[in-house]
Amino acid sequence: TQLYPQADHMASHPSFLLEKIRTDWPQHASLIMAANNSRPACHVRIRSSLISRANFIHHQHPLPSRKGLAPEAMILPVGTAVKELKGYDDGWFYVQNDGTQHLPIVLADWSGQKLLDACSGVGGKTFHLLDFIDHTCHIEALEPNPSQRALFEANAQRLKLRPKHLWTEKLEAWAEKQPQPIYDAVILDVPCSSSGVIAKHPEIKHRCTPSR
Repeated sequence: TQLYPQADHMASHPSFLLEKIRTDWPQHASLIMAANNSRPACHVRIRSSLISRANFIHHQHPLPSRKGLAPEAMILPVGTAVKELKGYDDGWFYVQNDGTQHLPIVLADWSGQKLLDACSGVGGKTFHLLDFIDHTCHIEALEPNPSQRALFEANAQRLKLRPKHLWTEKLEAWAEKQPQPIYDAVILDVPCSSSGVIAKHPEIKHRCTPSR
């Protein structure tokens, strides 16, 4: 019996990635590939310190929406123009996948500790931690890519949130200069393949390699 009748070109995934998905998720491979090939819904994180999910829904009426799995997650229609939503300029929400919104819940008991987001990108994890964790927690971020840092700074200004420090060097070079240990926890995207956001950035399927 042919379990996976789709040809590689039909699934528009490179062969090595198809095989990896089939090996790691044999019962869900077809669903994963279908999701990767579909236009994704828009996931946002509601900043409950500023507005509740119920009030956010009320202000966006008649835009259809539904709650996500994370406590502050909302799922909006495909193609939603987020910058035109009420509350964008006031920082009511942040575009962030539902799955990534569970991280601060895991770290909720880190009051008074020192954390480093070592793969901060445009700031999603960093800003969520700053919103969620007790303000006695010392949070720093690291992002060596200048274009990513520019978006980080723009988001920081809109959300009115800022880590204690934003490091700009590559992680390996930066770490060699630091005394040990200096953080109670370090957050890393490992292996940082971006395979979880293929639907949003389909070029990833053709940019990734078996080693990355």
